[in-house]
Amino acid sequence: MKKTIVLVVVVLLTMAQFVFSSGTQEAAGKGGDVYTFVVQSHDPENSATGKFLNDWASRLDKASGGRIKLDIQHGGVMGSPKDTLSLIESGTADIGFGLSAYFSGTFKNSEAISFPLIDLPDATVASKVYWHLYKDYDFLKDEYKDYHVLLLFANCQSPITTVKTRIVSLDQFQGMNVRVNSGPPTAFIQKLGASPKPMPITEVNTALQTGAIDGVITDWHAIENFQLYEPAKYYADEKLGVSGYFLLMNKDSYSRLPADLQKILDDNSGDACLAYSGQYWIDAEANAKASVKSDGDEIYNVPGAVRAGLEAKAQETIKEWAAAHDNGQAIVDALYSLIKKYK
Repeated sequence: MKKTIVLVVVVLLTMAQFVFSSGTQEAAGKGGDVYTFVVQSHDPENSATGKFLNDWASRLDKASGGRIKLDIQHGGVMGSPKDTLSLIESGTADIGFGLSAYFSGTFKNSEAISFPLIDLPDATVASKVYWHLYKDYDFLKDEYKDYHVLLLFANCQSPITTVKTRIVSLDQFQGMNVRVNSGPPTAFIQKLGASPKPMPITEVNTALQTGAIDGVITDWHAIENFQLYEPAKYYADEKLGVSGYFLLMNKDSYSRLPADLQKILDDNSGDACLAYSGQYWIDAEANAKASVKSDGDEIYNVPGAVRAGLEAKAQETIKEWAAAHDNGQAIVDALYSLIKKYK
């Protein structure tokens, strides 16, 4: 009797481990085994990110005949944005969407996509430039060697968002506290005389309300997604820069796929995603601007002299970045070449 009970317990525990482990391989059906992969995303499901990931999952499902399923955990339910890499590395998440700027020092050469005031008109162009900087050159490959890279892409452009200050002079940046991403955006804002205040995007709305920060440099998608238009008032629409996103997969999770499904996954990632992903951020920018105007806020352009000053500081930032990085100038040259190609 005891042996029977023990056997039943062992069987139940084995079944539970099978059901709840990430990268679950389900029972074989008519077309073969079904593989379900857990995806970590810190953005809400109704965001551009959420819509893109759901679209991607649907396309993979269809292309694989229902054999590749994505269990997308939207809204950071698995962890904060800064937990994404550890979740992928541990296999807790098979795939992770994240922002490379949250991992300062990890993706050093990838910072190039976040240079201020480079000529990236929208998310589609920015994403093609970023992906092909990875795909066509060797500068970024070592930074992602521990992962199976599904896609590197970018968001829409960032205005300078402030609560009380309409910017008409460079002197107004002096003493400002500004939330900004790490890397070149931080160096740029320091050159303007402002103090960078790093924090997760989820905390920015409150920080603007309480006066902990005077402004933020983030994309229109985040302004809409996190209702930053509620505390903010002014938006200098100067296309200050984009941020680089990643879609990375645990290598062991990838290796569990048979070769035919690996090909389907790869064929429906990378360049295939770029055919439609950027539109979600283009739409998000339009929606954000509509929300800002509905709130009675002001979208404006800075005076010509201010714009010239911003561009001068941006060039200083890029030049110093190139000097401080191995192959820095070669990366800058490759970036500008890709911008020319895909713009």
